[in-house]
Amino acid sequence: MKNLVSFLRPLVSGLVLLSVLVLNGCASRLKLDSDAPNATPVIALAASSNHVDTGATRATEVANMAALLANSEMIPLVSERCRVIYKDDWLTREKPRAFVVEKGGRCFGAWGTKPSNVAEVSDPAERAMKRCKAAGLKACAIYAQDDQVVYQAAR
Repeated sequence: MKNLVSFLRPLVSGLVLLSVLVLNGCASRLKLDSDAPNATPVIALAASSNHVDTGATRATEVANMAALLANSEMIPLVSERCRVIYKDDWLTREKPRAFVVEKGGRCFGAWGTKPSNVAEVSDPAERAMKRCKAAGLKACAIYAQDDQVVYQAAR
């Protein structure tokens, strides 16, 4: 039994490492090294500076961003009401669009380039930020623009 555990431990560790590398798009060339001590199979990453992205990495990034964008629970600082507005209203709006949050729990959304109030600017991000500041709030930050979460805490 001890020999079996000694044999399987590096194999399992190697498979876990391989899975992580493949899922993260980091593995460019992999080899199975059966010349390791005691002829124990070990998976090793072969260094390569000519990694070619097959598009899988980008597809994963897009899928991750879509999941983050759709998850209203990830929005920092805001009230439950803002989460509902974001999920049920803002996400359904035309692009371009922007969603602004404020550390006191408030939120502001804007979309399209033709606001109903012609005195407002056409850029939705600028428009939502101006609405936040016009409400007397100082710590306004853009949470999302179009299909991307771009949040950086206001300073």
